[in-house]
Amino acid sequence: MAAGMGSRYGGLKQAAAVGPKGEWLLEYSLQDAAQAGFTDAVLVIRPEMEATFRQHLSAARFKPLNIHFAPQTLSHALPTGFSLTTTAPARTKPWGTGHAVLCAQPFVQGAFAVLNADDYYGRHALSLLAHFLKNTQPNTLAGALLGYRLKNTLSPHGPVSRAVCETNTTGHLKSLTEHTKIIDTPSGLIDQAALTCTLNPEATVSLNAWAFTHAFFNTLTAGFSTFLNQLTLETAAGAEYYLPSAVTLAMQANNAPITIIPTEDAYAGLTYPEDLPGLRTLLKDH
Repeated sequence: MAAGMGSRYGGLKQAAAVGPKGEWLLEYSLQDAAQAGFTDAVLVIRPEMEATFRQHLSAARFKPLNIHFAPQTLSHALPTGFSLTTTAPARTKPWGTGHAVLCAQPFVQGAFAVLNADDYYGRHALSLLAHFLKNTQPNTLAGALLGYRLKNTLSPHGPVSRAVCETNTTGHLKSLTEHTKIIDTPSGLIDQAALTCTLNPEATVSLNAWAFTHAFFNTLTAGFSTFLNQLTLETAAGAEYYLPSAVTLAMQANNAPITIIPTEDAYAGLTYPEDLPGLRTLLKDH
């Protein structure tokens, strides 16, 4: 997913030069995906970004990976009969991460993984997702989530947003709780959006590294229709259809098992401009 606005970063962080030759973070994920055995990559982007992406990302460098570009706009992937003019006349931005994955559907023929374009997950992470998909029955409704330790996902330069995972006795995802302003303090990790909330540094968190069978698109579509039907003129301008909401629907309405794949891998993201030096150090030997 590469259509984000990068509000905290202050610019188009998907196109930030992080590698020794000006490589984007996205390029490392494409290389790792090809090595892990993925055959296609669908880049969900804003239409005005497509020329820049095509110019920078030479498809020949990522063979045998086939690269597709999926635009995400306010009007893409809307259900038949839904009227933007009637329901969301003031809306200008797309509908969120769940909507982003729906925009990729025309290019996806089978099981698939989902990643953020502005996060570095590493080669091992992509191989873990690929292994799950290769060993999951394709006609079932199932998914997986890479689970990172919260303490390994922080930025020293400001608060981060993370979804804390709760698992059941079988090791599957039970629930996700969003925390939007996590920061390390002398008294421990807290969510500044709820100061009474102290967080366990060993907690398992989501960084939006998912794997799904193709059947997940049916749940994603149904959840999007429900989301749109519940909008009002007051909520339509800013409401978001988040990918975790669709995952929750799959678990609750369809009993879909979502496997937590724990990893101790190093993670690095680009939340703030000050994150760049450390990220470049991590990537220099990739």
